[in-house]
Amino acid sequence: MKEILVLLLVISAAPLGAQEKPSKEIRRHFQDSAGQPCVEYVDGSESCRGMESSASDQKGFAESRTKPAGRRRVADKQFWLAVGFTVATMVYDAEATVAVIRHGGQETNPLFGKHPSRKRLYLQGGAITAGVLYGTYWLKKHPDGEHDPTWLIAPAFMGAFHLYSGSANLNELHGIKLRQRQAAQALCPANGAGCR
Repeated sequence: MKEILVLLLVISAAPLGAQEKPSKEIRRHFQDSAGQPCVEYVDGSESCRGMESSASDQKGFAESRTKPAGRRRVADKQFWLAVGFTVATMVYDAEATVAVIRHGGQETNPLFGKHPSRKRLYLQGGAITAGVLYGTYWLKKHPDGEHDPTWLIAPAFMGAFHLYSGSANLNELHGIKLRQRQAAQALCPANGAGCR
């Protein structure tokens, strides 16, 4: 059994050792005056399709056309998690604010006014959130953004702020309901029996 496993391992690893790497690193692709696709290498040499070139040059040319150099995915899993967290906490804050306003409270953020509608909360809050998320995308797209986590600061701060504000709103809602219940009991000490 061990011999079979070793044989399978050797057979599966053989193609990996047989692969040859391109002999030169490609700097850029361009077209010559005749419209032929050409490659400029890091060492300054050039190779065009219409000219005689070695097999390794053509292989390097074909590989570089399929994998553009330096391109990476900006909107990756981390980015979408940050976007989801920020948007979810904005919705949480907006809905908690609407609940407080319906029970007689008011908004303390001067950008929204004292009694904003749900529509106004979502439109203004969504516009602010979209602006922050665009800035986040731009920071992540920056060449150092892949290894520099500063792009994550804005959505994390904004999400934490909305989480705090929404929780404060729900705490205020609980206080409003408690005060309303106490006021009703003060008017009708028998806890509703015989009072209207």
